[in-house]
Amino acid sequence: MRPAAAVLAAAIAAPAAAQDLPIVLPDRATWTMTVERTSERNRPNTAAQIARSVSTSDVDWTADGDGGVITLRVRSAQLDGTNAAAFDTNALLDQPVVLEVEPSLAPTKVRNWPQVRTLLEQTIDKAVAEPAAALTAKKIFSDLSPEQAAQVVSREWSLATLSQGTALKLGHPVDYEDALPNPLGGPPIKSVGTFELQAYDAAAGRAVIEWKQAFDPQSASASVGQALSAMMARLAPDKAKEVQAAFASMQINREDACRHEIDIPTGLALKVVCTSAMTTSAKGQTATNLDRWTITQTRPQPSAKIN
Repeated sequence: MRPAAAVLAAAIAAPAAAQDLPIVLPDRATWTMTVERTSERNRPNTAAQIARSVSTSDVDWTADGDGGVITLRVRSAQLDGTNAAAFDTNALLDQPVVLEVEPSLAPTKVRNWPQVRTLLEQTIDKAVAEPAAALTAKKIFSDLSPEQAAQVVSREWSLATLSQGTALKLGHPVDYEDALPNPLGGPPIKSVGTFELQAYDAAAGRAVIEWKQAFDPQSASASVGQALSAMMARLAPDKAKEVQAAFASMQINREDACRHEIDIPTGLALKVVCTSAMTTSAKGQTATNLDRWTITQTRPQPSAKIN
């Protein structure tokens, strides 16, 4: 979700009169993060699937090297909507996620990934009745390294920290290029993104940063074409022609956006509103995935724990 550190550093190399927004936290700071999420899946000739969730997590931060360690402990979680009853959200309360983070608090690694992965696999076994489907779902996690897992299992945390630790000039958008995975299995797709500092009020202690990112159309088309070619190479000739006819005109598009309200004294994004829209179309039919998040965080406080 977050652009590679080198890409971002080059993109926002502090211009003249840039406003620095560093993370400044009290020793062993603690706070809470609440995430409200709505996911909508629309498929041709199928009723829309909508799921809503609300979770509140306790956050603990500890300085460590150049960055630090964030521990997320889910305090409460609720899920409703299509197939919501199949998931045991209480399992989320049993295992904290320990993240190694950059100075901006962006996640780089899940330190306790074996334990978190085991919990996720157990949750899948309870939620998915078909063994083959459960095995496929679990393989997604089994193939992830601790570094890759940081971008998958802590997506909300990645969204919340996306604009933290930046140095931007007010009203001057900064563009960058990155690469995102192709959900159809093709090569990574080039993406074009923008950070813009839209407001900076030192007296109120508040800044607003807008972030946008989208697939590059030409790169998306090329990646889909390569995915289709690889698929056809694995099929019998008669089946390959059928697949080519069905998917030759396939297009894929993704657009992401977030608005971060930054608390200037701490550098923390206290309110974040994000959307992510993915659209695939073929043979005149369109499928869409739309996710919305509202993330709120309390102002960090020094830890009251005594060793």
